[in-house]
Amino acid sequence: MIKFAGSLLAVLAVAGCAAGSGTNPFSTESEAEIIDKAEESTIPEELANNLEAASYSEAGGTPTLQVYTTLDGAALIDTYTRTPSLDVGPYIAFTKQQTNLQRHFTGFAKISDDPDGTVRAMVAGDGGQFGTFYAGGAYERTGDYVRPDSGLVSYTGRYVAVTNLSGNSVVFGGAVPDDLRADQSARLEGTILINADFNQGIVNGGITDRIFTDYPTYVGIPRLDLDAAPIDENGEFFGTTSVDQQEKGNWGGIFGGDGATAVAGVVQASNWGGDTTLENEEEHGIFVLSRCGVTGEGALCAEE
Repeated sequence: MIKFAGSLLAVLAVAGCAAGSGTNPFSTESEAEIIDKAEESTIPEELANNLEAASYSEAGGTPTLQVYTTLDGAALIDTYTRTPSLDVGPYIAFTKQQTNLQRHFTGFAKISDDPDGTVRAMVAGDGGQFGTFYAGGAYERTGDYVRPDSGLVSYTGRYVAVTNLSGNSVVFGGAVPDDLRADQSARLEGTILINADFNQGIVNGGITDRIFTDYPTYVGIPRLDLDAAPIDENGEFFGTTSVDQQEKGNWGGIFGGDGATAVAGVVQASNWGGDTTLENEEEHGIFVLSRCGVTGEGALCAEE
């Protein structure tokens, strides 16, 4: 993981944690219950990454984030703990850590604010331990989807991500040696604008004003471009992310509602460049946005 010197807001000269692979550590077996998964996730591997699947509900007024993994062929589910102190804008925060010796995961989720709450997205990741970083995201549509009559549509609002940088506001396991201790993921946020042309079946966008929530005075994080991607008949899309026309990762999502009233998706990017002094940095983020002119529209929609 990359560690920040909190008092100086300087990056220590260490490389970031490598992305995790192999056995998925999201689940804590002692608290997991066996479930039946109705269907396999259709999230592209580049976006799901280490996340097998996830679900988010606000039934009964209680936000609940559940993260799915697979262990020995059985589907397992972990319920994360609601953590309001880590909320970023409209995104609801959750955490999970079994003990001070285990990885600390931060998760975010949101349901769209369009009238029927047609789409949602979830992301979770740790801040790194033992030189590796595990993270991934998911999105889904829970209602109908009807293409809008007009061709050009805009969506704007806030974006949130977990990263492989240390964002510790507390020390987990004070007696644990620093190089063995689990880190809390540093949160990243920004302003996102997505434009979709439903006549041509193309969507693109960008994320700007990108800052670390935990280190707001750290500057130099470049704009991340969401490169043009085709929209399929089901309202889904998948493409690349870039900085200064250099590919940095992938993004994808799904439209929902009558007239594509909302969109939700996942963003992945690494090695941003720009004016930062970071190395091997990586983010996994989500966006859940209402169409301009619909309930929950972003502030930039006033510019239409």
